[in-house]
Amino acid sequence: MASDHTPNYGLNQWELTDKVVMEDFNADNAAIDAAIKAEADARAAADGAINTALGKKADKTALTAVQNSLNSEISNRKSAVESLTEQSKLHTILSHTQSGSATEITLDLSGVSWSQFRRVYFLILTKGSGSSRAGFNNMVNLFDFSNNSEDYCLSMAPLRNGGLKVSGLLTGSQVNLFKSTYTYNGLKNLAIICNSGSTIASGFKVFLYGEK
Repeated sequence: MASDHTPNYGLNQWELTDKVVMEDFNADNAAIDAAIKAEADARAAADGAINTALGKKADKTALTAVQNSLNSEISNRKSAVESLTEQSKLHTILSHTQSGSATEITLDLSGVSWSQFRRVYFLILTKGSGSSRAGFNNMVNLFDFSNNSEDYCLSMAPLRNGGLKVSGLLTGSQVNLFKSTYTYNGLKNLAIICNSGSTIASGFKVFLYGEK
């Protein structure tokens, strides 16, 4: 029987005068085995916890990456929709409402950026008596129309190119194709002049709309 023991695990320590017996060795081996097993279990548990934490972090990182990708896709699609909406809607380029009777209206077109628009539309809402002639740059030879509360639409297609020659279609109570020797960038005004004995009344309106 050992007369002394180690301070941590209580393993047997013999003096020269102690009797060595098998039970002491068996007890020591059992204590050592239990301590080693407990250490191994503790390490395994720690490794499992670390791997779980790393896995959660990896999952969170992957989820964040997916979320960022989705946010980017949503943003791109939103921008695309906004761009299509912007292109398809009509933008008011200029407007004129006559405030009194007149025999002539001249709309200034010198500030229009024709290269921004695919199509443009002059909407003419007449009010008055008789008829008028209209054209660009004071050349009123493109088309005639009635002043008697009729509506007309003058459709043209700059196709975002101010260097194209002006041409288009007039629709309303009459339909006329027209073309001009001017380019869009060369347009200074749209002139509307009454024929003899005709008048433009208050409320006569002209709008210029554009599709980008």
